[in-house]
Amino acid sequence: REDGLQPEPSPDREMTLVVAQATDALQGRLMRFGWLLVAVFTGATLFAALALSGVIAALVRPLRDLARRLDALGADDLSARFADVRWVEELRPVADRLDDLFLGLDADFRRERAFTADVAHELRTPLAGLRATIDVTLREPREGVEYRTAMASCHDQIDRLQALVATLLS
Repeated sequence: REDGLQPEPSPDREMTLVVAQATDALQGRLMRFGWLLVAVFTGATLFAALALSGVIAALVRPLRDLARRLDALGADDLSARFADVRWVEELRPVADRLDDLFLGLDADFRRERAFTADVAHELRTPLAGLRATIDVTLREPREGVEYRTAMASCHDQIDRLQALVATLLS
């Protein structure tokens, strides 16, 4: 018995024998093993994070290169080509599509600049004629018939401008 007293022997009584041993040494080893597991897990996690960041950086590098080349483009110069670089397999279709896109944009910008120059020239001519007629008419006093002739000339120039604007809008 735990209280140290001896029970009286009896044939109908069950007895339980408990054998125990001190577990302080085992507890110490388990504690050291636990800390070892924590250290190994922490080290493995840090190693995996570093390796993963290196792999991700290597995988993202082509995208950064593509973004850098896109940043270098400007509206004045769309001549850069992307398909001439050896891209990873996944970026090749993107580079081809970007080349097609920028070729089209470059052609559109050139066409727009040429159109703007043509429109400016076409509008300047009747405006210059209108201004010249008005300036000459206002330089000195005129007879009523001369004013009517100048106004008719201005009216013709305005008709020409209106026709030009209608053509441009259509």
